[in-house]
Amino acid sequence: AHWGCTTVVAAARTTVGATAATEQSAAGSDMAMSHCSLDLSTGAPRPTVFQRVYFHVAAFLDVPTLCAADTACRHLLAANAADRGPWASTGLRAFAGVELRHYGTFDAARDEERDGCGDGLGLRPPVAWKRRYVGFYYGLRAFEAPFSLSRIVGVGQDNENAYMQCLLRTDLLAAEPSKGVYLEFEVLANPDNFSVSVADFDGGGCGSFTFSPDTGVVICEQKVAESPRKIKGSYKQPLCASSAEQHFHGSVGLFLQGSSLAFFRRRRAAPEGAAEGCEGQEEDGPWETTGFVSDLSWVQGRRLTPCIAFRCAGLYEVSVARLSSSPPICPEVPDEVESEWLPLDWEEEGEETEGFALAAA
Repeated sequence: AHWGCTTVVAAARTTVGATAATEQSAAGSDMAMSHCSLDLSTGAPRPTVFQRVYFHVAAFLDVPTLCAADTACRHLLAANAADRGPWASTGLRAFAGVELRHYGTFDAARDEERDGCGDGLGLRPPVAWKRRYVGFYYGLRAFEAPFSLSRIVGVGQDNENAYMQCLLRTDLLAAEPSKGVYLEFEVLANPDNFSVSVADFDGGGCGSFTFSPDTGVVICEQKVAESPRKIKGSYKQPLCASSAEQHFHGSVGLFLQGSSLAFFRRRRAAPEGAAEGCEGQEEDGPWETTGFVSDLSWVQGRRLTPCIAFRCAGLYEVSVARLSSSPPICPEVPDEVESEWLPLDWEEEGEETEGFALAAA
């Protein structure tokens, strides 16, 4: 990062010097107009010559180097914060296909602040893209209340569901089938069973798709009646079940690409031959995937909400480990002949129980 920042700063100084010489030789009124020109379609200032050149260079910089460049040079600080600058473009790439609850997509700020704001000319104020990037980075990795952080250390009641603030936008991903969203959880403490789900409740639906890393089962559920609660669904087991003596510890992920959904797991186990109470370095097993087990024909609306469903209360330790555009291994479409869907219908009897708990049962 230090080497990259030094190189960028040196290039910036050279470019700025050349730009300054050009400015001095140009007519004052014409140059003033070029620096103050606006994009009439957005109301934002058009990039300067220096910014247009620098934006191509900055496309190769990572986030730590952008932060270092902000600190090292005021010209780079201004360029990085521009409307089409590195912070804006980095956020668009990093958060493609997702939405932060209550804030929309990353580039929604352009539309939200374009109308009704400004200085009387109908021009919007500049968006603080770096601040928005930081807010999305942490917000998309956080759970909804009562957890509200990216790490869950305890569950106070049975059948608790921890919903993410990250919403998967099915319409945006379907429009660009080559792009995907991968979300991974790390499980360090698990006293019982849990499952990972996506639900269409935020889109007005009543369906969910669930994966249990303990049993290796995937379940598609649809609520058909509220009282008494009645669930209609189906399930299959693309992965082998864990041993009955040990609950799942390791990593669990989900991947949505285009209109296809896949799940992943990687077990974490003690090294071979390590006895209880002996010191030893834990080893991770290989990644396993269910393959693409579902399309989105069951989804209503355009939003899917990731969720972790806990069957029983206890001292869990689950955290969001990764949000990216690619999974650890490439999923494939499983053979339907080898893994057929079986019916699973459930009707509530007695106390209310969340349908998500079926995957952990």
